[in-house]
Amino acid sequence: MAIIGVGACFVYFTKPNSYLYPLPNSIIESMVRGNYPSFDKEGLDKQKNIMTELSKGREKLVLLGDSHMYSILPVLDKIAHSKNINLNYAGYSGCPPLFEVYPIRNDQNIKNCNELNKKAFDFILSNEVRSVFLAARWTYYTEGDYSGKDMQLLALSSKDKSGNLNSILSFEKGVSETFKKYHDNNIKLYVMLQVPLQEYNPDYIMYHSISNGKLSLDKLLNNSISNEKNRIFQYKTNEIIKSEALKYKNITVIDPNEILCDNKRCAVGNDKYSYYFDDDHLSIKGAYLLEPLISPIL
Repeated sequence: MAIIGVGACFVYFTKPNSYLYPLPNSIIESMVRGNYPSFDKEGLDKQKNIMTELSKGREKLVLLGDSHMYSILPVLDKIAHSKNINLNYAGYSGCPPLFEVYPIRNDQNIKNCNELNKKAFDFILSNEVRSVFLAARWTYYTEGDYSGKDMQLLALSSKDKSGNLNSILSFEKGVSETFKKYHDNNIKLYVMLQVPLQEYNPDYIMYHSISNGKLSLDKLLNNSISNEKNRIFQYKTNEIIKSEALKYKNITVIDPNEILCDNKRCAVGNDKYSYYFDDDHLSIKGAYLLEPLISPIL
């Protein structure tokens, strides 16, 4: 295995041989997300009905967001079935559920984010939906990843091709406009902050947490992202969301870090399951961990 060490930082070039260092099947099989074919469907914004109904029920709840919303659909689906909630969902990858913003990307002719958000709101109003749940990888639009890369730029116009600073300002404007619009229409809004971003994919972390042929929980925790680094990384974006939410009584902010992190680390999994599908999306098992956080407030 090739390793380069710089101080206490290690960069892995190869993964240990899975035949020599096997992981339990339960861990390997848990690195999956739910199967909801409607997500990221080309041309969805051009359809008359953009929503996918996940469950039937008395109370109506609409779910909007990017791939981070897609990853937590299993737990919301489970809660909805147990609470008689009519659940509808729509979303594109790299499309924040915010009004008045435009992702700067070359697929907007087939996955128009701004238009999808407009049609979602039309559905909410025409169907008298009183509750909406938003989730996204919010730092994707403000910070990127820990190195400042892998960032989806936003703009306030479809013709604007500005850089990082304008993206943050666009994000702030989008949050402000979105929260105000839901408030003005007397719609209860649940906004989930993003789950911790790991520094490596879960299989990578798991394999490098094996000691003497067994998965070491101590190593697993040490190889997972530190809560301090996670909090610092999310701070600016979370403050924008939380400070804007304080202006309105109809908005509830949900912090998944309360469940997924302890004082020191945000574990990628345990000795039985991976909580993650990749470095930033929860697996089905990981999504289910959020049930005690979300269920009581819906």
